[in-house]
Amino acid sequence: GKCMQILRHLKDFLSQHKWNYLLGIIALIIVDLLQLLPPKIIGTLTDSLTNNSIDIAQIRNYGFLIIGIACLVAVFRYYWRMNIIGSARKLECWLRGKLFEHLESMTPEFFNYKKTGDLMAHATNDIQAIRMSFGPGVIMTTDAIVISITTMVIMFSTINPKLTLWALMPLPIMAILVTFLGKKIQKYFKQVQEAFSGLSDHTQESISGIRVIKSFVREKSSLQNFSTASEQYVNKNMKLAVIHGFMFPMIGFIASISFLIALLQGGTMVINGTLSLGDLVAFITYLGMLIWPMMAIGWVVNSLQRGIASIKRIND
Repeated sequence: GKCMQILRHLKDFLSQHKWNYLLGIIALIIVDLLQLLPPKIIGTLTDSLTNNSIDIAQIRNYGFLIIGIACLVAVFRYYWRMNIIGSARKLECWLRGKLFEHLESMTPEFFNYKKTGDLMAHATNDIQAIRMSFGPGVIMTTDAIVISITTMVIMFSTINPKLTLWALMPLPIMAILVTFLGKKIQKYFKQVQEAFSGLSDHTQESISGIRVIKSFVREKSSLQNFSTASEQYVNKNMKLAVIHGFMFPMIGFIASISFLIALLQGGTMVINGTLSLGDLVAFITYLGMLIWPMMAIGWVVNSLQRGIASIKRIND
């Protein structure tokens, strides 16, 4: 209900393009599933190499198999990009047209109490943030869900449940951290958009009132006001940058702890003979694949928070 309320103005577009999104998402899931095969192949290859049960021809076949999978991934990846990112670009264009048409239907009084800078920010920054949510946002959400579930299932069922539990322990901390910072991001992003409006507004007023400024020799004070607005915009952006600057390295750090656990725990198991070297190689490759969805969750939360902040502003 609340979700539909926020998206009420995008309904027509989304129902018109639902097949593009659906086919794009199916292609995306196919890509994700195909990507799960190479680590397994490399693991098997490592094991056959360690116990010398393989000849050059078989190694060549494994190589061709990996190249074949890569080609399929490339084809489907192109397809989902065209469908999902393409639709998001069309959405941006459609929404901007709709917004402009709506502005033209408003009474002159409306423009007396609405700042031009605000309206300009809606047509540029806000619509861009919505496009990011409906393009990359959709992709990364699907990606994160599919990759993390399938990878974890493979790690648990075919490699080693104990090792998987150990290595995944740091990851929930990452999810909690990202959610907490996401709330802050939405708050600061709203302030950034408002500061951008102030800056646009000042620029627009100064340019359209340049004759008045010049005839009263007000250039200095006009520049002063402009600098203040500009500084405010930078300060708000810096606040946002500080959170980003903290969030992404922190995610990388937590990911490294996972790798460390996998190497220590998995290495010990290989030495004790409870895990094959090939399985450890496959496991560490899968773990590497899991780090990306975890980082993507951070990005998605960030992008969706921005998109929601912008949709709300445009709905108003």
